[in-house]
Amino acid sequence: MSTISSTRKRSSRHSSRPSCPSTLWPAASSLNDQNGRLEVDCNSEGVLFVVAESFSTVDDFGDFAPSPNFLPLIPRIDYAPAYPHIPFWFYRFTQEQLSLLKAKSKEKGDGQNTNAVNYTTFEMLACHIWRCVCKARKLPDDQDTKLFIPIDGRNRLRPPLPPGFLGNALFRTTPIAAAGDLQSKPTWYAASCVRSALVRRDDDYLRSVLDYLELHLPRNPQLVTGVPTIQCPNLSINSWIKLPIHDADFGWGRPIFMGPGRPFVLDGRCLLLPSTTNDGSISIILCLQSEHMKLFSKLLYDI
Repeated sequence: MSTISSTRKRSSRHSSRPSCPSTLWPAASSLNDQNGRLEVDCNSEGVLFVVAESFSTVDDFGDFAPSPNFLPLIPRIDYAPAYPHIPFWFYRFTQEQLSLLKAKSKEKGDGQNTNAVNYTTFEMLACHIWRCVCKARKLPDDQDTKLFIPIDGRNRLRPPLPPGFLGNALFRTTPIAAAGDLQSKPTWYAASCVRSALVRRDDDYLRSVLDYLELHLPRNPQLVTGVPTIQCPNLSINSWIKLPIHDADFGWGRPIFMGPGRPFVLDGRCLLLPSTTNDGSISIILCLQSEHMKLFSKLLYDI
């Protein structure tokens, strides 16, 4: 990590100028979520940090009011394709493939499966994607991985919200499992992790979340936006399967396509979309690092 030695020398000669730290090592670090809490990992794999020199003093900038004079302080960035790129791909899962996947919930394992649980299409597809992403990323067996799932609280609250309610009733559930367990155990194990997390989000839990937000949100707005931790080794899967997207006929017939309004730019984001023709298929939009995409594409259809 570069130091600002020249600035320090000037500061020693001119004691009236604010001093600068000798190193800015946190800027060369990255966030780590392995132990269930965010921490700064000093691995020199952080964002590009630019060290610049100026013969101005802090006092020259006045009260730091917005001004075009600050633009020269911002480095120009070349957005050419040579820079690291996180692609997103579209996949299509047919109704036949979904049936094969759901049949895997009955497969024999280590004796813990009673073969009596009928997992939903979302539970099976979400756990399958979760397992494939772990394998594509080549996560260590002891690496904990989280699956972030936004859930609709309209029908989970008691009494349920009225039909047509336009407010935001989204909550989130997060199953956690070791990557080795997800990959080595039968498919039903990952599906059971997803189901258990969904079942726990009942009326009592959601109302406790609302009470907590009402108490703490005024002092901590980040409780709503949260910290972006969906990247490796984690994953976020949002389901739009039940949205009546393609029934929105405004006079030109059924829509031929619907997708997210803003591009996927985060490693680990996944979106499930319903079929445009009501044939029972599901479209998958997934964003992963380039080096993980090829293996994931192979694993996804290896049912």
